[in-house]
Amino acid sequence: MSTRTNPLGRTTRKHYYEDYWLKRHAATVVQVKQGAVELDGTIAFPEGGGQEGDIGTLTTQDGAVLHFCDTKKHYGTPLFLSNFPTINVDTVVYHLIDEGDQPLLASLAPGDPVVVEIDVTRRARLTLSHTASHLVYMAIEQVRPDAIPNIRGCHIKEDSARFDFGVADRFQAEELEQIGAIASRLVERDLPIQVYPHPEEPEALYWECDGVVIPCGGTHLTETGAVGPLELRRRNMGKGIERILIAFPNPSLDLARYHE
Repeated sequence: MSTRTNPLGRTTRKHYYEDYWLKRHAATVVQVKQGAVELDGTIAFPEGGGQEGDIGTLTTQDGAVLHFCDTKKHYGTPLFLSNFPTINVDTVVYHLIDEGDQPLLASLAPGDPVVVEIDVTRRARLTLSHTASHLVYMAIEQVRPDAIPNIRGCHIKEDSARFDFGVADRFQAEELEQIGAIASRLVERDLPIQVYPHPEEPEALYWECDGVVIPCGGTHLTETGAVGPLELRRRNMGKGIERILIAFPNPSLDLARYHE
C-alpha cells in the first residue's frame, strides 16, 4: 500500500483491491462521525468512477448489527502519473449508517473491533454492470471514436449502466446496432479480464481485455461471458448530450465465488 497519507494523516486499507470476492472481514473502528463509521480497513467498495458504493453491515463484538446504506471516500492525495488520469489515493472510506441504526453509534468507540459484511448480490451485479460498461466502451471506440474524448459522465448501477457524451452528431440507429453487435461478440467469446496496478502506484489500476487497456479502479469480472445478452438504447438529453443506456437482462451471477 502507499506510504503517503491524506490531510487527516491516515488512510483506509482497501481490502477490496486485494480480493474482490471477500464477503466479510474483521476491522477496527477509527472514528464515528456524523452518522458514519471510519474503519482501519474495509472490503466495502466506495462510490467512485461512476460505480455506486457497496451496502452491508457492521457487527460489533457484542453482536449489535449496524446497516450501512452507502460507502463513500473522502480526502486523499492527488496522484499525477504520466499517461494515467489524475486520481486521489490514500483516501478515507466512510460507511454511512442507516438512519434507523444511528442510535447504535453511541456504543461505538475508536479501537472497537467490528466485522464488515457486504451485500454480495449487489456487489456482484455492480461488478457485472461495470464490466458490461467497459465492453460497450470498447465497441463505441471502434464505431464512434470521436465520442470517447467527450465522455461527460457515467453511472454504474445494479441493473444498468450509462454513458453521457458531449457530441455534436447524434448516435444513429445503425451505429447503435453496430456497437451492440461488437459488444455482444466480446461477451460471447468469454474473454479473460485482467486488473493490475500501475508499476509506480498500487491504487492506480488498469483493466485489460482483448488487448485493450483502460485505467479503472472499479470492481470487475474475470471473464466477459457472465454479462449475458446486452441491450442498448440511446437518449438525447439536450444541450449536445447523448446518453447510451446499457442493460443486461439475463446475466450469470456466480455468488459462490464469495468467501469469508
